[in-house]
This record gives sequence, structure tokens and C-alpha cells, in this order.
Amino acid sequence: MGKPMTLLAILICTNLALVSSCPDICRCNLTSMDCAKTSLQVLPSRIPINIKKIHMENNLLDNVDGHLKIHEKLLYLNLSQNRFSHFPKGLPGSLKVIDMSNNQISQIDSTAGAADLRSIEELYLDNNLLTKIPSGFFNRLSKLRLITLHGNPWACDCSLRYLQNWLGSNPGVVLDAPVCIEPPDFSGVKLLSIPARRLCSPMAQNAKLPDNSGPMMRSYRSMYDNRLTANGTNSTASPTSPPSTTVVPTTNQQAGPLTAGEIAAIVLGILGLLSIAVIAVLFLAARNGIEF
Repeated sequence: MGKPMTLLAILICTNLALVSSCPDICRCNLTSMDCAKTSLQVLPSRIPINIKKIHMENNLLDNVDGHLKIHEKLLYLNLSQNRFSHFPKGLPGSLKVIDMSNNQISQIDSTAGAADLRSIEELYLDNNLLTKIPSGFFNRLSKLRLITLHGNPWACDCSLRYLQNWLGSNPGVVLDAPVCIEPPDFSGVKLLSIPARRLCSPMAQNAKLPDNSGPMMRSYRSMYDNRLTANGTNSTASPTSPPSTTVVPTTNQQAGPLTAGEIAAIVLGILGLLSIAVIAVLFLAARNGIEF
């Protein structure tokens, strides 16, 4: 009778470990963790190792570099409406969807993407502070099928020629084309509608890039502030935190994950039933002279 009891003990320990690994302020189920709107400033120290979906939108996070690398089964990561000023590094290569919309990202590292984003299918970068995209960045994202880039203060000069070419070659991938804010002659004009010769003209090349502290960017941030006030979202964030994006990732999301306490109750109930079943089997086996 030792073997069945050993298996039962292993089952109990495994399920209790799953329940206990969920951060106290988050809600978890077997595949997802929801820490949205919890005023997080740093990543929780305990994250279930086999988690597939993480919701951390609408918080105060500004850096997760390298902290999620070990979660090799993670498929979906939502970090929208936080305080990121740069695109995260050291992400697990398993990721298929990442939402970085409504942050304050002003640059993307030219070396990012080759390994961390090799499996990415959906990338949400709308409503940030991007003015440029590194040449060749999207070429390394061979599985990309949807990206959002609108709501950024694009400076349309020859350095965006790569992005213009890539968008033209992948018309079904981008959701809402980027719109220029600089130089003045291109302000409000879609990047794809500008002839290449004009994009690389001396007028465009000599245009001053948007200054994060200048009047153009103050006006751009003011637009976010007004929308934020109107929507009444992310009240714990800084005044310049962007509002909620209107784009909804196409990956299905599970609403209302169970709390750790609820999962514990369910697990204990299941284990109780399994214990009764094992005891019944052992009793019947003993009556019939069967040994394990």
C-alpha cells in the first residue's frame, strides 16, 4: 500500500506548490496570473514557473529586464499602461503576444528582437513616445502578423525609410499607419503617403527631432493628460501616464481568474475526493487479497 500513498502525497505537494506560488496581491489559475491595477512598482518575487499568461497592465512598473527569462512557457504578456521608457530586454523566447501600449517608450534597442522576440506574433506599441524604429528591427520578427504603431510622435525623415519600406511590404500587419508630427510640412501626414524622395529631402533631414521637454512633446503629453482625465483610468500613475489603448489584443483573455484562496479550496476538495477513492481501492484490494 506504500506506492499509492506515495503518489497521493506527490499529488498533494504539487498542487499546494502551485497555489502557494501565486503572489498575494494577484489572482491565479492553472495557466494565468492577473496582477492588473494593483499599484505594482516592481515585479512580484513569486511567479508560477509554468505560467502562460501574465496581466500586469495599469500599474507603476518601469523595468522587468531579465526577470521573466526563466518562464519558458509564457505566451502572453500585458504590460500596457505602466511607466516603461524603454522596450524590455531579456524576455522569454516563447512569447507570442506582448502589449507595451500606453507607456512612455521613446526608443527600442537596435539589438533587441533577435532572440527574445523570435516567436512574437502580436506586438502592441501604440500610444508611446517613439520617434524612430531601428533599421532591420522587424526583419528579425519572422512570425509577426500584427503590430500597432499609431499614437507615437514620429519624426518623418530618411531614418524612417526602413519603416516605410517595411510597412509597404507588409500591408496586412500594421493596424493604423503611423502619422508624422515632424517636420512641420509632414505634420498629420501618414508615413506611407510620403514619397521616398521627399522623406529623404534636405528639408526632412534638417528638421529638428522632437524634444521630450520641448513645446511639441509637452503638447503631445497634454493630449494624453486630457484623455486620461476623461477616461478616469490609472489614477495611481503619474500625470503623464498614457490612457487606455482602444486596441484589444486578439488573443483570447480569461475573465475573472480565481483567487489563490479559491484555487486552494478547489484543490483541497479534489484531493479529498482522490483520497477517498484511493482508500476505497485499497480497502477492496485488501478484502480480495490483492497486494500492491
